[in-house]
Amino acid sequence: MSDLAPRQQIFAAFLEAPQRRRWPVTVVLAGLALTVGSLRLVATQTGTNVVTPRGIQTIEPGMTEHEVNHLLGKPFAPAASPEGMDCFRYGYPNLESPSFVVYSLCYQEAQLHGISQQRYSAWAMSEDGTLVPPAPGRR
Repeated sequence: MSDLAPRQQIFAAFLEAPQRRRWPVTVVLAGLALTVGSLRLVATQTGTNVVTPRGIQTIEPGMTEHEVNHLLGKPFAPAASPEGMDCFRYGYPNLESPSFVVYSLCYQEAQLHGISQQRYSAWAMSEDGTLVPPAPGRR
């Protein structure tokens, strides 16, 4: 029986169940959570940027500024409001087209209250004050 004790010591490593390492699973789950969180943050901030007449039609009164920004993207400038509402301008001003539309969206108590649009001319003005139309071939 004295031979049994040394044998148990030699094979003890094979007789015991190995302990599972949990830290790789934890690291993988934490990395996955960070990736999903950052993708949601990026998607929330960029939005889809659909500032077109049809895109504007998807906006409804009562939406929050966050919901509107998710659909249209961030506004490019604040807008004046005669009634003290928070108003912002959306659109793509450019000098390539003869004219372009800018939309003003106004919020009251953190909800969309009204939408207005204004068409701007992209024509240049010469030094003597006359209007110069866009070059031919521009849309």
